Amino acid sequence: MKKDLILNSGEYTYYKYAKEVGRVIDGNYTGHGNDGKIVRFDKNNVIKLWYDSDFECELNPATKEEYINNLKNMIDDNCNFKYIYTPKRFVIYKNEIVGYVMKYFYGRNIKDISELTSFRALLSGLKRFEKEIYEFSKLGYKLDDIHDKNLMLNQKHKILSFGLMDPDSYEKLSSFDFIDLYESNISEIRKIVLNAFLNDELEKFILKSKSLNHVYQLILQDKNDELYTFLEELKLRVEKYSKSKINTIGDFKTLLKR
Repeated sequence: MKKDLILNSGEYTYYKYAKEVGRVIDGNYTGHGNDGKIVRFDKNNVIKLWYDSDFECELNPATKEEYINNLKNMIDDNCNFKYIYTPKRFVIYKNEIVGYVMKYFYGRNIKDISELTSFRALLSGLKRFEKEIYEFSKLGYKLDDIHDKNLMLNQKHKILSFGLMDPDSYEKLSSFDFIDLYESNISEIRKIVLNAFLNDELEKFILKSKSLNHVYQLILQDKNDELYTFLEELKLRVEKYSKSKINTIGDFKTLLKR
């Protein structure tokens, strides 16, 4: 396929191609969201395209302008975060915005978290990630439609990093209470992390404990932000019950099966 890809130094990426919109770079298609395809642009970047191979826009026409303006806010605000992935530039084709460029994330969905993942590394990575959620919330951005398919994990050596991959679902509010906004944003993240390594045995173990279950239910209802205290206490309880040390996420699951 003939293609001509040009990155300029200004606000936008100018992107010219000859044939099928959906196949930007042969063999580099990486996924499909609710409103477009995701393809590798180069080693460090991906393109989210809103158009299919017949050049039919997959965005809702009624909300397209608001949708694009919200992404433009992130570009204008220079939202250059390490763990929250935001648009870097728009993609322009025939004078029309057809998508955007953002960083490529090397990792896996949190729902596919490895059982070999260190418990301590997970908590440390989450604390670093929450600091960025704090700064992102200060800018007035609300995280909508966050789920385990767009929250990613990457682990190099003993360092675990999170990545939030869905700029389409970030909304900039014109007025907001910072504390309420931050707590709303972070509560969804914490629930996803908690659910990532819960299984039937571990949940039954929690439900049998009046004190653990009380805090657990509050976290699920966004009425308690003591996730770290809860997980530390859960770790101690499981260790005492199993008479074994917990080092990895997998240990939580396997020790209760003994």
